[in-house]
Amino acid sequence: MSFSKVFAAGIVAISMSAYAAADRGRTINAFYYDESDPFIYSFSQAFKSEVQARGYTIEDHDAQLDFNRQLDSIHESFAKKSPMLVNLLDPHFASDIIQSVRSYDGRVVFFNRIPDPGTVASYKGAWYVGGEPIMAGAEQANVISDYVKSHPQTDRNGDGVIGVLVLKGEPTHDDTTWRTSKVLLGLRDAGLKVKVVDSEYCMWSYDKAAKAISDLRSKNGNLNGIELIISNNDAMALGAVKELQHQGYNSKPDSENYIPVFGIDGIPDAIKATEDGSLAGTVAQDYQTMAVVSAMLLTHGKIDLKAVSEFTHAKMNGNTMLIPYKGIRADFWKNFDQKKKDQQ
Repeated sequence: MSFSKVFAAGIVAISMSAYAAADRGRTINAFYYDESDPFIYSFSQAFKSEVQARGYTIEDHDAQLDFNRQLDSIHESFAKKSPMLVNLLDPHFASDIIQSVRSYDGRVVFFNRIPDPGTVASYKGAWYVGGEPIMAGAEQANVISDYVKSHPQTDRNGDGVIGVLVLKGEPTHDDTTWRTSKVLLGLRDAGLKVKVVDSEYCMWSYDKAAKAISDLRSKNGNLNGIELIISNNDAMALGAVKELQHQGYNSKPDSENYIPVFGIDGIPDAIKATEDGSLAGTVAQDYQTMAVVSAMLLTHGKIDLKAVSEFTHAKMNGNTMLIPYKGIRADFWKNFDQKKKDQQ
């Protein structure tokens, strides 16, 4: 997407010019809860590029959803006293990390899974960089309401109520709670009547979402009553699309048996899916800008957070920096080539 590339390029230019006196040759330890997660992988690659461009090396640690494995890796890294990027399986562990990092006046950036803001704010060398779950759900509601209003055929049975299947992340994850509640509230605030026909916890997983669709079809014999699918992330949304197509649905966007699916994250595969219409829409969590801001915080001396916030339109609260979300609609791509020519 051009907007992401231009946006990130602008951040790079500002950060490189404002903080040219970087401390060279250091190592950053990056801890990810699961790099097989498409969003986490996209972020990790962008972050690696950013820190390497600043003359730093990076050591990646993939917990592969194993909390004890992640805990052991983090403990071992404290002796290195290097800057740390941490995507915690359990955000409650943030206070222990901050306590250790504080002992050697180090730096740590948490991302993706937000710890208690007061815990992060308790130490000047700790930050959280990410999106705000409430913003994601609210923007997803905007994308969906725009779609339904321009596609009245979404109400396939004509009863005035949209039957919804919700694909959720983890039961205890804040993103799951806020994204789900805000998107449903936003749809109702937009004047749409929606009914949650079913919901499934699919743990952010492509495969688990595909299986959920398959199981529902097997249980009910069909997907009658489900007129729209809301997913807490893109991986699950894409898994749902794949299984729908396998079951004979969603052959093309204007087909009679098309069930619109909406995700969150804006990963490359999801952006591509909005171009061909197999995904009706997504909400981009700008991982490129997140990666740049995280790299700046970990590799430079004095950080002008206000300047970064003003440029990115990030919402700042103490040591927490929230990157805006941006809705991406499949309809945007219609006649896209002609739109580019008109703009030129």
